[in-house]
Amino acid sequence: MCVIATQRNVFVDPKSSESVIPYHSRGFRDDLAQRRFLEASLDGWTRRIGPDGTALNPMSPIYGGPMVDPGAIHLWTWDARPYPAFPQRSDLWTDGRNWRLGHWLNGRLANAPADALVAAILADHGIEAADTSGLDAVLDGYVIDGPRSVRDDIEAILSLVGGIAFVSDGEIRFRSLAQRVGMASIEALADGEGPLVEMRRDETGENPDEIAIGYMDPDRAYQPAVSAAATGDYRVPRKGIASYPAVLHRELADRCAARLLAETEGSSETIRFAVAPKLAQLEPGDVLSLPGRPGRWLVTRIESGQTRRIEARSLAPAEVTGAGFGRDAELRTEFPRPFVASRPAFEIMDLPLLPGHDQSGGAVAVHASPWLPHAVDAGSTQGGLTRRAIVDRPALMGRSVAQLLPGPCGVFDHANALTVRLNRGSLSSIEPGALFSGGNAAAILSRDGRLEVLQFRNAEEIERGVFRLSGLLRGQAGTEADASSPFESGARFILLDDAVRSLDLGESEIGQKLTLRIAPLGRGLDDEAVTGTSASVGLRAVRPYSPVHLKARFEADGGVRFSWVRRTRIGGDNWQAEEVPLGEDREIYRVRVRAAASSGVRPAGSIAGTVPADVASPEFALGRMRQIEAFGTLPAALTIDVAQVSPVWGSGPALSGRVTRPAN
Repeated sequence: MCVIATQRNVFVDPKSSESVIPYHSRGFRDDLAQRRFLEASLDGWTRRIGPDGTALNPMSPIYGGPMVDPGAIHLWTWDARPYPAFPQRSDLWTDGRNWRLGHWLNGRLANAPADALVAAILADHGIEAADTSGLDAVLDGYVIDGPRSVRDDIEAILSLVGGIAFVSDGEIRFRSLAQRVGMASIEALADGEGPLVEMRRDETGENPDEIAIGYMDPDRAYQPAVSAAATGDYRVPRKGIASYPAVLHRELADRCAARLLAETEGSSETIRFAVAPKLAQLEPGDVLSLPGRPGRWLVTRIESGQTRRIEARSLAPAEVTGAGFGRDAELRTEFPRPFVASRPAFEIMDLPLLPGHDQSGGAVAVHASPWLPHAVDAGSTQGGLTRRAIVDRPALMGRSVAQLLPGPCGVFDHANALTVRLNRGSLSSIEPGALFSGGNAAAILSRDGRLEVLQFRNAEEIERGVFRLSGLLRGQAGTEADASSPFESGARFILLDDAVRSLDLGESEIGQKLTLRIAPLGRGLDDEAVTGTSASVGLRAVRPYSPVHLKARFEADGGVRFSWVRRTRIGGDNWQAEEVPLGEDREIYRVRVRAAASSGVRPAGSIAGTVPADVASPEFALGRMRQIEAFGTLPAALTIDVAQVSPVWGSGPALSGRVTRPAN
């Protein structure tokens, strides 16, 4: 037998001529009514004795057990089809649309009744003197994801469900406003100072015309969602926006938004009046009805003296269903398609410090279709993995469709363009000011591990999903060495926007081999969509840039003086500074000078030697005698490598040059 709390043997099925909405139903999904009915039924069979002393489940004198064994009670109906595939896959099961107003338990038993939820939060904080039994509401879930006060969490829950809290007899009591019944009308108001009844009404422009609430939608893989309610058709409505760490299905969220809007409209009126001291039973949280004042009034403040002065605010109607709901409203039967996690495409990158960007060092880019937020965990091969990032946006990734040849660095590359095919999304052109502030930065990665950071000013979609990028600034953030070789067709392209997340490496992890795991949120670690890799990243962000503008001056006795210009990876874009910051603990350069033939090929029988040196300023003098000691003669040509050194992290990329000795 199908038992419904208000009417037996009825069900809602738009395809059936016997489809009926039960008595007293307002025609929308109500998980709380189902839960309360089940709780009352199970409690009756378990307690055995009713409030009037009647035996509800008498003991058998024959077998010594109750007439109905509570342990053998089964609930109907728990469906064997997996939730949420049922009811969302209406293409597989045509009765999925009946689930919304049906008696299925799938997807409903795991929700969070407000009374039990508030009681659990209070218990976690050691608060026991509380009565939550008067909260008649339910959420799909509530997330406490960080340190917050108990008051913050409870106020958020009460705001969503329309509840109040007050102290009575030393106990905190929680009640649903919709269930508060007004006491008998207060006919006699006491004379006090000022008017008999003082009313205040907010200005029309003080209250919003539309309220939007943010929440997590369980039907869309717990992704952020927004529901809104509005009072009318406004060209530019006054909006109120609130975000809650709550899990709500869309229909419940719509009703919460409608109730919040109605409460905002109702609370625009407040009154103050005095009552005789004999009405000592009044306390904050009581709901009153007043002579000549329609509606219900919630007592918010009481001042005791010769008279008791009461302050109250008007309440919204007890029943607010929101737009599109009601017994005669069209039944909402469509469900979103279920999200099935796929193994993501990802890239672990060793990025330099990027001006104007949060990403640096180890960074991760993730893309999947359909998209789900992903958790990225990392750790050493000996230790466990710890959470490093939550990637809540898919990265804009793609592949180059043609070879990218080397180009100039430090100036616009007008000779080359980069053509990429994107997995999703689009690219757009920007103005020079935005470009020079770090906009349109991207990374291109070759199969041999090279990474170049470049920027593009112009983006032209030449076919669907394929973009031609021009106005390139090449070798940005110290990556010009990797830009000196061609990037093959099929090289990975990643836009360096907020979807790329830093791995937040510890100092001891920089440059060390780490194990990384990328998993869709909410899925077990044995899910087929979980993937991972190992990588060593972080050094590019802490090592110095290579020097620039290498010069050489030969002296009359055969000696040679080299000089160069230092660069910095930190704070180097200030055009007003006389000198860029050092960016390292102290200034050190590692110099290596070798002999070379004037043709660039070392002649047979020549002496192979190297002159090493570490210097503390951007210059190095190599005298005549030292050249003869190292090379056996004065070479016709010399090659030099100069790298700035970090005392902690070692040498950065080297600047290489070749100079030819002038003829006498």
